[in-house]
Amino acid sequence: MLRYLGLPLNGGSHAHLRRRIDTLGIDTAHFLGRAHNRGRRSPRRLRPDEVLVLRATDRRRAHPEVLRRALVESGVPATCQLCGIGPVWNGRPLTLHVDHVNGEFWDCRPDNLRFLCPNCHSQTPTYAGRNRRPTRGSAEDSVRYGSTRGDRPDDDTVRDIVERVARGHLTVVAAARLIGCHRNHFYRLRRRLLEAGSLTTMRGGSRPRTEAQQDRVIAHALAHPTDGPKAIARQLRTLDPTGAVSHGTVSNILRKAGLNTIAARRSRLLASAGVA
Repeated sequence: MLRYLGLPLNGGSHAHLRRRIDTLGIDTAHFLGRAHNRGRRSPRRLRPDEVLVLRATDRRRAHPEVLRRALVESGVPATCQLCGIGPVWNGRPLTLHVDHVNGEFWDCRPDNLRFLCPNCHSQTPTYAGRNRRPTRGSAEDSVRYGSTRGDRPDDDTVRDIVERVARGHLTVVAAARLIGCHRNHFYRLRRRLLEAGSLTTMRGGSRPRTEAQQDRVIAHALAHPTDGPKAIARQLRTLDPTGAVSHGTVSNILRKAGLNTIAARRSRLLASAGVA
């Protein structure tokens, strides 16, 4: 209806329309919302044998309602498998949870799924990702997740993983899992590889700032007083990739030198030129 009236699709427009409908006393019983397709089978609806499968680890989690429907259509009784409670509690509907027995949400095979009531589900060892973090020192976890920095693949392997992502053969989430890092760190690795052609600076951790490095940053900032830390870091990296610094380092150097604002840099330039 918002589209039909040409109104923006946001909460304010929805609230305004709702108030106007209530003020004018307009009947909205024919507004079915999500029930507009009730009684009709969607052509995109998947069969239980298409839902209850071992999915790829990098795919999005299957929707609980879809899993619930597939289990019921497969003949699984809608009762908690631990306490036996059904879909009604105290005379009101009770939504049963779909539990992955081994804690792996991508394993949706029938033997790995079961109905549990909220109470029984909360007492399982895999509830709410309790088993999400791998145990350090486990050989399996070292291979799958890289549990420690020493277990992570070498630079050549990381390069190959980055190239596979670029070719579309691997998702970022799967690549981060192979390397043993967060996906945000993978983006940093990829950016450093593209811009500097090397991962050594990422492996080496933070390096001490030398006086020459600080002087170089300050001189460049004074030569380009309107540029921010990111622009300065990018320009310095282009001029000398081996002496690249992050924009955070640039920001810290300028802050300690009292040159973290455009006004401060211009004031320093005027003072050095002898202008009062």
